[in-house]
Amino acid sequence: MPSQILFVPLSPEKGSPHEFFINITNKLLVFYLMEGW
Repeated sequence: MPSQILFVPLSPEKGSPHEFFINITNKLLVFYLMEGW
């Protein structure tokens, strides 16, 4: 799995829904990679 997915650039607007979604997705991806592989 390409590790670039874990380092998606965050949008500059702090607290935006897009940034929140990316943060949650990155945390889930890291957890899944640690536990699944």
